[in-house]
Amino acid sequence: GTGERARGIAKGCCRAGQSGDGDIVTTSDHAPSGWLAVARNDKTAEVIEMATGAVMGGGPVEVGGTPIALDLFGPGNQREGCRLVTVTEEGDAVVHACGYEGIVTGFGDMSLGVGAGQDRIVEEWSEESRFKVIGHALAARVGSGGQKLIVGGKGQGNDVKMYDVETQKVIYKAKPPPPNWLRYRAPPYVSAVHYIPGTDCREFLVGTGEHMLRRYDVREKRAVMDVPVGEWVITSLQMNHDQSVAYVANNHGNLFGFDMKTQKVAHKFKGHQGGIRQIAVHPEDGDLIVSAGLDRWLRVFSMSTRQCLGRVYMKQMMSGVQWDVRSPASEEAAAEAEKKGKGKKKKKKARVAEDADEEEVPKKKK
Repeated sequence: GTGERARGIAKGCCRAGQSGDGDIVTTSDHAPSGWLAVARNDKTAEVIEMATGAVMGGGPVEVGGTPIALDLFGPGNQREGCRLVTVTEEGDAVVHACGYEGIVTGFGDMSLGVGAGQDRIVEEWSEESRFKVIGHALAARVGSGGQKLIVGGKGQGNDVKMYDVETQKVIYKAKPPPPNWLRYRAPPYVSAVHYIPGTDCREFLVGTGEHMLRRYDVREKRAVMDVPVGEWVITSLQMNHDQSVAYVANNHGNLFGFDMKTQKVAHKFKGHQGGIRQIAVHPEDGDLIVSAGLDRWLRVFSMSTRQCLGRVYMKQMMSGVQWDVRSPASEEAAAEAEKKGKGKKKKKKARVAEDADEEEVPKKKK
């Protein structure tokens, strides 16, 4: 119905919790473990516990505009509380903060959205700051434990800007690319951004509406790499664990593996029949990537073989996708897959032994 559509999750506004130092949390030893931050079309954002589906922090918070990106960070070395950073289409960055408490025992407190067995709970969210970052925002990401924000959009001005969330000041402006041979310079159209892991937020990738993939280094004024990938608007970006391959998805259902060394498309993943909204690399298993889009299919691919390992029909157009590697269901599925793999190996060995027995023919004595 109309009410359900209004509460739908905004495009790409689905992020797993990270530690206060900027790492994806995959165990239950840190506060944001198993937490999912989502922003909805009714101009609200909330944090959900993946295992129970309960809303954390006393319920949703108002962000005052149509959200286009958000990130969630737990306690870290520089900050004790949790932080939720949301960027709206109108170009506003909204920061919400909250405290956290110790281990939950017994039956927990479901009024706070927390069950027993969880290591941390949060108090109610409170708005910490709000500031203008750009005129018309289309893509944004927060890194370095919630300290640095990169944002890009459509219209006039710089392609991307980087802000210090604490001081609310611009710390980097990317110059637009030089004019082409017709002396025409295309206006900015940033449709996707992604920090390159292991660079301390000094380097990041940008995807544009003109299907250009750019790599920026804050030590350089312009993009250090600017190459076309595909022929359609880039919607989502990810990188593998060793930063050798960038994965580029677009609104035409294409998912490419881009070799960062040769700066060429190395391979393509097939299967999607509609635009891809979001892709996510497995935080622990470096060979898995998941994609979701408008064709209502959720697909898991192997990076090494480029084969689709599994797919699920979700019955509705997808807005985003994230991994939850610490849930009991995922652990049971991994154990079951391991058992099946061992069973297949045993059967294969048995077949090889049978074939070897059949090939052995006793020699006749002369």
